[in-house]
Amino acid sequence: MRKNSANNATQQFRYEYWSAFNDYAFQNPEFSRSFKQAKATTRQGVGFAVGWSNCQIIIRQIQRRAAVSVEVYTNQKHIFQSLYQKKDEIELDIGMTLDWQALPEKKGSRILVEKPVNLTDQTDWNNQFEWIMDTCLRMKRTFQKYLDAKL
Repeated sequence: MRKNSANNATQQFRYEYWSAFNDYAFQNPEFSRSFKQAKATTRQGVGFAVGWSNCQIIIRQIQRRAAVSVEVYTNQKHIFQSLYQKKDEIELDIGMTLDWQALPEKKGSRILVEKPVNLTDQTDWNNQFEWIMDTCLRMKRTFQKYLDAKL
């Protein structure tokens, strides 16, 4: 019984966080032009189609590590390998160090950056949303160049 209660509280929290994110992020003209609004969800992450075959940008709230992350996910290993060959150039272009996860035991791979945050501090949510939005936009601009050249 307790587990269901904890799961319901986690799901409710996720829904509230993603609802607040949508309310905040899609007031920003640049963000709303670049991404189609996804429905608020009770899931850990929200994905955005960005016009690249077999790739998307996913934002996540990671409660067990008190963090948020933004990632480029691809279900094609050859796309990841092609991007990884340009790792230093991409990181210089995007202006941040990325975590390149080939995930050999899984179908897909991801390239992400994570930021420690206090997810339960609602007074900090707008700062978290700003970081997520900025990172999504930087990733889209940067990876667009490399994916357009390869796909």
